[in-house]
Order: sequence, then structure tokens, then C-alpha cells
Amino acid sequence: MITICRALLACVLCISVCRADTGVLVEHVPHGAEPAIVLAVVKQALINRAWTVRLVEGNHVDADISHGQIEARIRIELSQNRLTYEGSSRRMLPTGPQGQKVLREGETPKRWLEYLRRDISSILATMPEHR
Repeated sequence: MITICRALLACVLCISVCRADTGVLVEHVPHGAEPAIVLAVVKQALINRAWTVRLVEGNHVDADISHGQIEARIRIELSQNRLTYEGSSRRMLPTGPQGQKVLREGETPKRWLEYLRRDISSILATMPEHR
């Protein structure tokens, strides 16, 4: 029985690690935009959406948020005139016969990514292109 439990736990941990999501947050950053300004826009959008910015360094911003039963982390990176992200979340869900809570890991909630995408894109759209 203990061996089965360990095997199940190993599978759950493996699946959880694979659930970190990545993608393009903003497809187009104005050509010639200063990286520091773009990252400042990203940082402000995160703060406006109640994320806690943990690090702004080089070409990326790291932040996290705890809302309701969800905790999420995100790294937004400026690369080749677009913003990419890598994120993950954890949520406590009541499961089991006695209603005990289980920690489940998964992707960053899509609506949270959409809010950030909209906020960042609307500000970047006001910046001129420089060739």
C-alpha cells in the first residue's frame, strides 16, 4: 500500500511540474522601445492587478499573487520585440472522503493573463515605432 501511495505521489508531482504554462503575452512590442520602459509598463500593469513584483532584472519581471484559494507566479520576459510568460498556479481544493484539502498545481488562470495582456497592450500601443 505504501508503495502504491508513493507511486501515485510521484505521478502527481511529475504532472504538476509539467503544468507550468508558457506562451506569448504580447505579440508586438513597438520596434525600438527601450527595454527599461517596456519592463516598467509590465511592472505597473502587474501592480495595478494586485500582483506583488518580486524582481525586475535584465529583460524580465517576476511576480506572484494570492487571490482566494489560488496562488500564482509569473515571469514576463522581453525577447525579440514581444513579451513571453512562464507561469504556474497552486490551488487548495477540498477533496477526499473527509473533505481534506489537497494542493493542486496548474496553469495561471487564463482570465488573469488576459487582464495583463489587455493592460500592457493598451499602453504599448501608445508608444511610437522607431526603426
